[in-house]
Amino acid sequence: MMNVPFKPAPAPKQEIKFPAQWEFRIIAMADQLEETVADLKGVFLRFGENPEIERKETSKQGKYQALCAKMMMPDRITLNAISRELAAVPGVKMIL
Repeated sequence: MMNVPFKPAPAPKQEIKFPAQWEFRIIAMADQLEETVADLKGVFLRFGENPEIERKETSKQGKYQALCAKMMMPDRITLNAISRELAAVPGVKMIL
């Protein structure tokens, strides 16, 4: 009998079906929060959207603030474009 190395099958990629309800999770610097939120709203407005930006958890040391914005995403191109612009906002550390 031959020993054949076991290779698990690759996990299937989950495809997002558009239009889709999307939730941007944004990690921002807490000490720049007001300016950052204003800039984030500007990005959304440029795309014709005006979602509520909710404050979520604050980091233990108070350095970072999590934010959340929900909106209907028409397609992947728009999702990627908004994500890139949000990530470029001063004070934004991460977009999830």
